Amino acid sequence: MYYNRLDIKAYKSYFFVNDLMVALGAGMETGNDNHIVTTLNQRYFKNNDGFVSGKTSAGEQWIWQDSTAYFSLNKDQEIKTRIDHRTGNWGNIDNASGNSPVTDSLITLFINHHQNPQYAYLIKPGVGLSETKNESEISRVKVLTNTVETQGIAVDGTCMIVFYKPGTITVSEKTTISVDQPCIVIYNSQDHRQLYVSDPTKKLKVIHISVNKQLLSVKLQTGDLAGFTMEVIL
Repeated sequence: MYYNRLDIKAYKSYFFVNDLMVALGAGMETGNDNHIVTTLNQRYFKNNDGFVSGKTSAGEQWIWQDSTAYFSLNKDQEIKTRIDHRTGNWGNIDNASGNSPVTDSLITLFINHHQNPQYAYLIKPGVGLSETKNESEISRVKVLTNTVETQGIAVDGTCMIVFYKPGTITVSEKTTISVDQPCIVIYNSQDHRQLYVSDPTKKLKVIHISVNKQLLSVKLQTGDLAGFTMEVIL
């Protein structure tokens, strides 16, 4: 997603792998970055929900709260929390809900972007505190790139890459992927070497991709099926 709203610009990608969600952001621009934040979550907070924080052996921060784990994927990036009572009115969202104000305790998890135009974090719901401390989930995820040109991760032999511009990504010593058009690519080097390609703009007809110097011409769907994900067996 290219975010451009209220004088704020940013490149944002979200990757879903089984029960994990990885979020990357880069190139954040605004007229005043002193108060710009990225919110990971905001929800009701009760004292018996539990709240524990710590750091991995590599120095990345983690937070566990009410069966949900939040991992920073950058040891220099801090996930901050704010817990306070707030008052809102459901009528401001839906007139049918009435106009009675509601006050309750909320917890907000966020990343402050003062002099930091990037973020990278992972969320895993439905997880216990002991599993969060185990670090097994964060060690599975590798951030390949997080720039205004490309954003991508590698998990369990699968790489997922967003190309905002034509370019090349080095996944490993043995794997390099190049594209001649902006697109989204999923490449699995373990299960039958599958390649998936899509054009979210729904404007392209053909994308040329090079996987380890093997040149491929992927013909895309048009009309009502424009943007459809194409599978290529290598």
